Amino acid sequence: MEHPFVVCHMLTSLDGKIDGTFFGVPETVPAIKAYGELRSFYGCQATLYGKTTMLGGYAEGKVGQLPDPMSRKSTN
Repeated sequence: MEHPFVVCHMLTSLDGKIDGTFFGVPETVPAIKAYGELRSFYGCQATLYGKTTMLGGYAEGKVGQLPDPMSRKSTN
């Protein structure tokens, strides 16, 4: 049985912070680019991000309350 290979890959500032205005300065561009390229290097089949990362960089805020699928009327 083949076991998954897990890599914990994080981009942090020198003081250990994982988020902040430092990501907006030009000096971070090479580090951010290299961080993104490593996913391809490892051949990742899946990527897991935390809630804060997803809300901050990949989503436009939280989704509102979704409708209850059981309350929808059938169209048949």
